[in-house]
Amino acid sequence: MDLPRYRMHEISELASFISVMDFHPLSWRAAHPYVLVKCFEDVTALERVDKDEKCDRDIILCGYLRGCDINKGTKVHIAGVGDFPLYGVTSLRDPFPLRCTHKKKRFRGKEIFKTGSYLKLEVRDVPFEMVKSFDRSHPILVGGIGSEEEYAGYVQVTLKRHSWHKKLLKTRDIIIVSIGWKRYQTSPIYAMEDSHGRLQMLDDTPEDMECRAIFWGPRAPPNTEVVVVQSLADHKAAFRILATAVVLDCNHAAKILKKCKRVGTPLKIINMTAFIKGMFTSDLVIDRFKNQRILTNSGILGKIKKAADKELVDGLKLKEGLSREGITECTFKDNIHMSDIVILHVWRQEEVSQFFNPLMTALDPTPSDRIWEHSILQCAEPVDVLPVSKDLVNKQEEIEENMTKNQQIKELLKKLEEKKKAKALKEYPVGSRRTLEQRRRVIFVEGEPRVRTFPKVRRKCSQVSSDF
Repeated sequence: MDLPRYRMHEISELASFISVMDFHPLSWRAAHPYVLVKCFEDVTALERVDKDEKCDRDIILCGYLRGCDINKGTKVHIAGVGDFPLYGVTSLRDPFPLRCTHKKKRFRGKEIFKTGSYLKLEVRDVPFEMVKSFDRSHPILVGGIGSEEEYAGYVQVTLKRHSWHKKLLKTRDIIIVSIGWKRYQTSPIYAMEDSHGRLQMLDDTPEDMECRAIFWGPRAPPNTEVVVVQSLADHKAAFRILATAVVLDCNHAAKILKKCKRVGTPLKIINMTAFIKGMFTSDLVIDRFKNQRILTNSGILGKIKKAADKELVDGLKLKEGLSREGITECTFKDNIHMSDIVILHVWRQEEVSQFFNPLMTALDPTPSDRIWEHSILQCAEPVDVLPVSKDLVNKQEEIEENMTKNQQIKELLKKLEEKKKAKALKEYPVGSRRTLEQRRRVIFVEGEPRVRTFPKVRRKCSQVSSDF
C-alpha cells in the first residue's frame, strides 16, 4: 500500500464492494452430514451367500463425519446406489489422531455424534452389485438426507444455460440433474413468467437469460444449487455442463401454459354475423369461450357469441360427415368472406411428465460413459425389423441389373460420338474451308449439276455484256 500503485478512491471502492458483497456458503454440505468412506467391508452371513449369490448384502462403512452432526436413525444416500436407513452408528478410535493437549468429545449424547469423529456405519439390504463391482479407485460417498428429501415431487428451479455450451436446451429433452447427493435423469419443461404472472412454455431455453425449469424428481430444500449435464462421459462434448440452476420450490406442480390456436372456416355469412365450423367439437365447449376475441387472417376482429341454434343448423345444407354440433355464431366489425380463416388464440395447460431415473452407476460394471447418455430421441424403444421377402430381394437385384445395363449403353453411345468427332476432324482438319457439296453431302442426279450452275453462267454473261 505504500507504493503508488493504487489510488485512494480505488481502494475505497474496493472496500465498499467487499463490505456489501454476498458470499454464498456451501449451505448443503453445512446442513447435511456426510462421510467419505475410508474402509468398506461386506459382513453378510456366509449361509445366505451360499444359498443365493445374488442376495442383498450387509455392509460396514467407516470414515470421518463431516458437515453436521448425525443421529442413528438418519436415512442416508449412497452415491450411485440409492437410499438406505442406518441400522447402526458406532464411534471408533481415530486411526490418525491430532496432536493436542486436551481430548475433544466426539459423542454429544444418546444417538448423536459430532463432526470430525471417526464412525462405523452399518447398512443392510444393499444390492449385491455394489459388492461385486466394487472399485477401490472409485470413492464412496454417504450423505444424510432429510425426511422431505425421501419423496419425489415437482421441482421448480431458475435455470440459465452455460455460456460455454453452444446449443440451446430443448423442452422435454432428457438431461442429467445433480442436486445434493443425488444424480438422476429427468425430462424438464422450460417456461418464462410473463407480465400477467403466467408461466408460458418455451420450446428452447433463452440464449442469455434465466428461465424457469419444472421437472419431476426427489425434493430438495430451496436455494439448493443444481448442475445440469447431458452425459457422464468426458469425451462426448467439448464442455459437459449444460446449465446451472437454483431450487425455488418443491411443494406443488406449477401451472404451465402453452399458447396455441383454434382454426375455423365460415359456413354461412349474414352481414357481419357468421357461422363458423371446425373450431369446436361440441356446444358445451363453445360455452367456455363465450365473448372471446377472434381474428381472421385478413385482420378483421370479432368475438364469439354463442352456439348456433339447432333450427338454423338443420336448415343449412351440411356436407356429409360434418357434425351438427360445434358450429358457433360470431360477430365481426366488418364483413368477412367465405375464403377467410377464423383464428382463436387460447392457452393450453401442459403437464410435466412424472419421470425420473436415478443413476445407479455404482451397481453396473460397464463404464459410465456407456450409460445414461441418450437424449429423448435416442431413448425410444428399438423397432423390430421385419423379415425381407425373396421377391423383394429379386426385384431389387433386377433394378440394379437394369441400372448397370443403362449405364453401359450410355458409355457406348458416348464412345461412338467421340469416334465420329475424331473422324470428322481427320477428314476436315480445323481451319480448312469446306465446299458447299462437302458440307451438304448431296448426291446429284445426272444432268442436275448443269442446271444448278446455269444461273451463275447467266449472271457472268450479263456482266460481260454490260461492260461492252
